[in-house]
Amino acid sequence: MNKLITIIIPCYNEEEVLHILYERLDHVVGQIKNYNFEFLLINDGSRDSTLEKIRALSKQDSRISYISLSRNFGKEIAM
Repeated sequence: MNKLITIIIPCYNEEEVLHILYERLDHVVGQIKNYNFEFLLINDGSRDSTLEKIRALSKQDSRISYISLSRNFGKEIAM
């Protein structure tokens, strides 16, 4: 059985780059054998459409889950 690695990614107003992040992560983890990956995106009170884009990604890829914070707490607390 493969080990599971969770990658935690705090996000604040990242609507323009989330698709790039996803494509790169998908490419990199696709090359790593003997491990399973999941991505936990933390929406840290974004004021743009970051949350909507995260939700859309989570619907297309079961490895993605998310938490949405009510306001911006900073990356340390988000993690």
